[in-house]
Amino acid sequence: MKTIHPHLLFYFFLLSLIIPVMASSQPSYLVKHYTRQDYQAGSQNWSVDTDAEGNVYIGNNDGLLKFNRTHWSIHRNPEQTIVRSVYVAPDRRIYTGSFEEFGYWEYNASEELHYHSLKPLLKGITFHNSEIWKIVEHNGKIYFQSFSSLFLYDGKTVNPIPLPGPIIFLLKAKNKLFVQSVPGQLYEISDEKLKLVSGAEILKGTEVKTILPFPGEKYLIGTTGRTFSLRWKICNSLELRGQ
Repeated sequence: MKTIHPHLLFYFFLLSLIIPVMASSQPSYLVKHYTRQDYQAGSQNWSVDTDAEGNVYIGNNDGLLKFNRTHWSIHRNPEQTIVRSVYVAPDRRIYTGSFEEFGYWEYNASEELHYHSLKPLLKGITFHNSEIWKIVEHNGKIYFQSFSSLFLYDGKTVNPIPLPGPIIFLLKAKNKLFVQSVPGQLYEISDEKLKLVSGAEILKGTEVKTILPFPGEKYLIGTTGRTFSLRWKICNSLELRGQ
């Protein structure tokens, strides 16, 4: 009968201690799949956000879909339009964007959601055949973005931000807002105006899908097909390097 070397016994002993620790250190997530039969609303979901209490709000074909971790409920705006975008503010307002419509939902004393349209604040502004695809909060103000319009809500008024033409997605990274025009130019939104980012010519012909913050005033841009690293200079222009 073969004997096991004492060193091997010692290694086996160490493994018996390490493996359970490694296993317990791995994150564990409970994933539950909800079907349309569960939430009883439209077949397509476009946007999602959560509040501090853990409620989930979803932009759905039938309206604003809410899940309170127990029950599902659907809330329709007066126009009965598809909700494309959702943003939950710290004050519990739920901002939503739809076809030729955007506004916010608030809870009343009975914890019922009621919709307030912001479209009436568009004085003399044409908002035709457009859908709000992105809602972003920045410095206490709310930005609503379609592919042809960009609106700024300061809590009292809604004003358009002039655009050079059709735009893609509005993106926030660190304390900066960016938007890309359809030809590919990248702009930073500053003082409610669009400023062309120096060196962004390299993005021509791409679609910027995401901008991620890196340490040291650096950013990573992800596009359809390529990635780029960005570095802020003292003059607030950008150096771009394709990868």
